[in-house]
Amino acid sequence: MSFTLRDIHLHLDGSIPMEIIPELAENAGITLPKEHMEKLFTVGDNCTSLEEYLACFSHPTDLLQTEENLYLATKTLVQNLYKEGHDLAEIRFAPQFQKKKGLAGEAIVEAVIGGMQDGLKEAPGMKAGILLCLMSFGPAKENEETVLLAKKYLGHGVIGIDRAGAENGYPIRDFAEYFKKASSLDIPYTIHAGECWDENQVQQAIDLGTKRIGHGVASIKSPKIVEQLIKKDILLEVCPISNRQTKAVPENEEYPIRRLWDMGVKICLNTDNRTVSSTNLQKEIDLVQDEFGFEDKEIQKMMEYAKAASFI
Repeated sequence: MSFTLRDIHLHLDGSIPMEIIPELAENAGITLPKEHMEKLFTVGDNCTSLEEYLACFSHPTDLLQTEENLYLATKTLVQNLYKEGHDLAEIRFAPQFQKKKGLAGEAIVEAVIGGMQDGLKEAPGMKAGILLCLMSFGPAKENEETVLLAKKYLGHGVIGIDRAGAENGYPIRDFAEYFKKASSLDIPYTIHAGECWDENQVQQAIDLGTKRIGHGVASIKSPKIVEQLIKKDILLEVCPISNRQTKAVPENEEYPIRRLWDMGVKICLNTDNRTVSSTNLQKEIDLVQDEFGFEDKEIQKMMEYAKAASFI
């Protein structure tokens, strides 16, 4: 069965289309090896942790330091998603990472919005939006600016904010003021939580009133948390292939997507980082169908959940 695809947890810097990386590198004045270039932008199954996984983002980040490259990467990504059968996508990124060469936050966001909008012109019937990411490690000044940027461009390409980055040592409760401000400004938000097998992070995200949680696989460790996810109608944006690479679930534990689904938790499938993880949404679907027995009607329901929970 072919599905209408919807990906609402997709990082721009981790999803730069491989075919345009040489062009982006030339634009940026960066020399890349002609052989085995893909190894600089992808991780394998030998990755040992989220921290090691995130270290792979240094090269993609270096390519996205100009308006031209931000525009081209976003436009091409949208076009590729459309060709694969997507009718909806939410693309997220942290503006603070694109300031190495002095770009202002407004210029960064406008370049990404422009690329998205021009990509959509060649993708009839598709919808897309941008989420701006606050980072777990700060700095506070950058996170504050990101909230303000989201408000400035809300309804003009930006659809909400996220809190991303390493989890260990960065309690989500410390971000309460940011999300309180976002709520006061009517900015929708999702929160990365439970990607590192810490269910307490998921509880903190729930306590901050989120209606969507990025990953959230650690929820399975707490029946109380699972009960809250169901009662509060919170969607988990699950990314199976990425989770395997980051060792989000210990190797002696079964990946919990089947159990969470059967318990009644709303879940949608996503890619997280298409290029870094060498994935696409069809690969994610194939994995959960082959290994966890998800039927076509269940996959279709996940796509419906993604559409219903989207901030677009």
